[in-house]
Amino acid sequence: MDKPSFAALGIGGWQQCGGGRSGSISPSPTPLCPQLQARMASAVWGSAPWWGPPPPAPARPLTDLDFCSGAQLQELTQLIQELGVQESWHSGPEPGADLLQAKDFVFALLSLIRRRDPRIPERTELLLLRGGVREGSLDLGPGALGPYVRGPHYDAGFTVLVPLLRLDGEERRPAPEPEAGSAWLRLHARAGGAPALEAWSDCLRLPGEGARGACPPDVGAEDPGPGAAGPGARSGSGDPPGREPEGRSPGESWPALCPAQVAAWFFSSLSAVAFSLTSAPGPLRLVHAARHAGVSTILLSTPGPPPRLLLFDLVPGVSVAGWPERTRTHAWMGPVAAGPTACYLVPGCGARKEDGLCWRVCFARQELALKARIPRPLLQAHAAAQALLRPLVAGIGCAAPYLLRTLLYWACERLPALYLGRPENAGACCLGLLDELSRGLEAGALPDYFLEGRELAAGEGAMELARALARLRGDPVGALRAAVEEAKTARKGGGVVGGVH
Repeated sequence: MDKPSFAALGIGGWQQCGGGRSGSISPSPTPLCPQLQARMASAVWGSAPWWGPPPPAPARPLTDLDFCSGAQLQELTQLIQELGVQESWHSGPEPGADLLQAKDFVFALLSLIRRRDPRIPERTELLLLRGGVREGSLDLGPGALGPYVRGPHYDAGFTVLVPLLRLDGEERRPAPEPEAGSAWLRLHARAGGAPALEAWSDCLRLPGEGARGACPPDVGAEDPGPGAAGPGARSGSGDPPGREPEGRSPGESWPALCPAQVAAWFFSSLSAVAFSLTSAPGPLRLVHAARHAGVSTILLSTPGPPPRLLLFDLVPGVSVAGWPERTRTHAWMGPVAAGPTACYLVPGCGARKEDGLCWRVCFARQELALKARIPRPLLQAHAAAQALLRPLVAGIGCAAPYLLRTLLYWACERLPALYLGRPENAGACCLGLLDELSRGLEAGALPDYFLEGRELAAGEGAMELARALARLRGDPVGALRAAVEEAKTARKGGGVVGGVH
C-alpha cells in the first residue's frame, strides 16, 4: 500500500508595484511648488509623502471589540495563534515517528484482514485524514459516535477511509437522494473485478426491508422497529429510484449493499486480527477498539518520547467514478476544480434517528483540494472554533463538527480572500464561524456545499448545543485560554486523564 503524503499549506504573498511602464516613478524635471505638493499629499495619504507607502493603521483598542462579549479581537487572535503553536507537534509538514509507526500498524492490520477475507482489495487507495470523524473529517450525518474527546481520552486523532469496492461507468453510478444526503448502492453482477453479488452475499438486502431485515440496528443503538426505512429509502418506498439493471423488470427486486452489514463485517474482521498484532512484541500497543455506527475506532499507545495515545477512525467505503447530478463547482478555488471527478459512499446516519445507517455521498478528496486553497489565518480560526466545540459535542448525536467545516468553505466563497488572509482577522473569523454555526443549529440544517438542494441535518442535539454555544459566546477569551492549556498538556504527551468506556 502506498504511503500517504502530507502537504504543507502555504500562503501566497502580495507585492505592491509602482506605476508607469517600467514599474517605477521618475521625479518630474520641473520642481513642484510647496502648495501643490501639500495638496497632492493630502489627497492621497494625508500627511505622508505622496510617493511613499501608506502609513500603518493606528491601534484601535476601544473599537476592535466583540460586541457580544466585549472581548478584544487582538487578544483573541493572539490566543488563536498560541493554540496553533501548541497543537502543532512537529515544526514541518513531515509526520513524526509516532504517527509513522501508528500508520504502519494500521496498514498491517488491514493486510491481515485481507488474508482472512479477500474482499479488502490488495491494492486500494487509502485516504488518511488529520482529525477523527468527531472533529468533522467526514460527512457521516447526525449520529452519536461514542464518548471520545480529544484531550481527556486521546492526544490526536486521524481518519482512514478504506474503499472496499470501486464502481466505474455510468451503469454502476449510485442513485443519490440529495434531500436525504444518502444513496442506494445496487450491485451488478460484477464490480471491482470480482463477482460482487456472490462475494457480498452476507451484506445484501432487498429494497423495502426494514431494520429487522438484512440490516440489523447498530450495536448499542436503539432498535427503530419494523417498518423503518432502509438505507437511502423513504418509508414504504418499495424499489429504490434510479436505472433498473439490464435484464430486470422495473418492479423486480434487486439486492442492495447494506451499510450496517458492511460496517459490522468490517469491525468483526478487524477485531479478529487485532489480537495477533497486540500480542506481538513491538513499540505500539492497541489499548481500545470499538464500533460506533459505521466507524471502527482504535486507540494506539506510542512509546515516545513523549508517549502519546493516538485515535484512528477506520471507515469502510465505496469509491465511485464521477460525480452525482447537481454537484456544484467551486469557482474560488481555481483550476484545481478541473481535476478528475470521483466521490465516496460511506456508512453514515440518516437525517432522522429512525432512518438508521445509509450510504452517504462524501467528497473527501475534493475537500482536501479545497483545504489547500484556504488562507492560513482562516484555517487557524477554524481550528480554534473546533477546539471550543469539542467538549460541547462529546456523546451527543449532532453533526456540528462537519457543519463547522462546511461553513469554512462557504466563507471562502462569500468573503474576500484579502480579508481572510490577514492574520489580524483570525479572531473575528473564529467568532463569525461560531455565530454562523449557531444560526444553522437553530434552523436545524445547513445547505450542503457540494450538492445543490441537499441539506445537512444538524441532529437531535442541535438546540442543546446552540444553548451551550450561546453561553460560550459570552466569554470566548476564557474558553480559548482553557483550550490552550489543554493543548499544552497534550503536547507534553501522556496527558490522558481518563479511559474510554
